[in-house]
Amino acid sequence: MPDCATSVTSRLDKLARDQARPFCAASTVKSFRQILQQHSRVFVLDAASTIIHAGYAAGGVSPQWQSTETEAIEGVFSLAGNLKINANEIGAFVFCEGPGSILGIRAVAMALRTWTALRPCSVYTYRSLELLAAQNHEPGTAIICDARRNRWHRVITTSDSARVAMDRCATDELSPPIAMPSGFRTWTREPDLPIERLPYQPARLADDLIDVPLLNTCTEPDAFLHEDPSYARWTPKVHRAPAEPDS
Repeated sequence: MPDCATSVTSRLDKLARDQARPFCAASTVKSFRQILQQHSRVFVLDAASTIIHAGYAAGGVSPQWQSTETEAIEGVFSLAGNLKINANEIGAFVFCEGPGSILGIRAVAMALRTWTALRPCSVYTYRSLELLAAQNHEPGTAIICDARRNRWHRVITTSDSARVAMDRCATDELSPPIAMPSGFRTWTREPDLPIERLPYQPARLADDLIDVPLLNTCTEPDAFLHEDPSYARWTPKVHRAPAEPDS
């Protein structure tokens, strides 16, 4: 496995300053089984929560999974080492684009950009709340996680399909039933409503959710955003000492 930790660390700061953008190209949504059949060896990384998950699936062999609670930039490479990943043998990468920990997700994104720059390889992405929505919860349940600034990312489950457009809402727009993934950080005050805590288990991608279409092709790994950020314009001015008062 290439030792790319230093490169990823230096590029992570630059990425945080760059203008982010949604990056998933419009494509046919695929299941994990389809990805595995097409690419044979698949490496999965998920740093959306406080626990970093990594999985390796190859052909007909049962997938191997590892997890750690260390910092994302360190955990990504330690898990890859534990699973004895050789980037030159990987057929496709799969990772969670969020929502969740922006720092963790971007650490994974920078690792993937580095590895795919060294050796071009397919990358697929899924979203954390859609993964939870696919787990056959009660129709109408709002699965949420923090979107900062007193707002929440939300996916509402349905009886016929878990793939519902994710939106962003204010606390007073939420109504029961509500569920939240365990292990996700929150900054916004939680609604004063009953909330079910759901275990966040990316390993289910290769288990009971293996045939659920959750994966999109992506070309530039990055963290999920609902829209492009906007920036205030600033006009630089030369600093001048204040004028002397008239005598």
